Amino acid sequence: MIPEEQVQKILATLIRQGNKHILLTNVTGRYVGNSGEIGKILTEYAKKEWIVTVDGTSFIVKDELLLRLCPELYFEGRSMKNYSLEERKEARLKLLNGLYDVLGGSLHR
Repeated sequence: MIPEEQVQKILATLIRQGNKHILLTNVTGRYVGNSGEIGKILTEYAKKEWIVTVDGTSFIVKDELLLRLCPELYFEGRSMKNYSLEERKEARLKLLNGLYDVLGGSLHR
């Protein structure tokens, strides 16, 4: 497993390069959701580790780091398919902003 410090460096580098597609699967390899449908992770929130793929580059992230990145997206087990397109876009933006906040930056676009 990649140490959390290294994961953060990888994330920071990928984000600075403009990579925005974030794919989440649990360690069993089951598809969970992407940054446009982040609520799908709620069905697997009890898992302790996630495989995170940012524009094709994968690494494992502990659940605690994921919670710090986007705690507000763990909302009461509701699926993103119940949300409007606008709400899905807002959730994606919250995730990206969460990544920037954890890595000491911010998203201004």
